[in-house]
Amino acid sequence: MSGTRIIKYFGVLLGAMGLLWLAGTDALADSTKAEAKNIPHTEMIAAVESHQSGKTSKRAKKVSKKCAACHTFKKGGKTKLGPNLWNLFNRGRADAPKYRFSKPLAKMGGKWSDNELDSFLKSPKRFVPGTKMVFRGLRKAKDRKALINYLRTLSD
Repeated sequence: MSGTRIIKYFGVLLGAMGLLWLAGTDALADSTKAEAKNIPHTEMIAAVESHQSGKTSKRAKKVSKKCAACHTFKKGGKTKLGPNLWNLFNRGRADAPKYRFSKPLAKMGGKWSDNELDSFLKSPKRFVPGTKMVFRGLRKAKDRKALINYLRTLSD
C-alpha cells in the first residue's frame, strides 16, 4: 500500500471520528417517545420573537456549525450528506432538490412546524424512526430554539 493511499484512509478515518465526536457532544438523556413529541407551545415563543427581530444569535451560529457538517444553508447550496436547509419552512417536509429522503420521513408529508422541528432536533431517531439522519440530537431546548429561529430566517 502506498504512502498516499495510507494518508487518504487516515484522513477518512479522522473525518468519521470528528463527525462521531460532534454527534456525541449533545448526547440525549434517556427519554420516552412521548417526551420527544410532547413539546409545550410556550417553549417556542422566544424563538418566534427572536425571528421577528431578524437577529441571528451567537448561540444559533454556534449550533448551526454542528449542522454544517452535513448540511448547507445558502440558497441553491449543494446537497451534502443531508439536504440543503434553505427555505426549510416553506417547502414539504421531505422535499429538497437532489436529496432522497428516508421513506418514514417522506410518508409523514406536510411541512415542518416549530414544535415538530423542535421534537425532531431533540431526537431525530425517536421522532422519525428509520430516518437517515445520524445526528443524535440537541439536548438543550435553548439550542433548538436558537437553531429554529435561524432556520426561519433562511428564506426569500
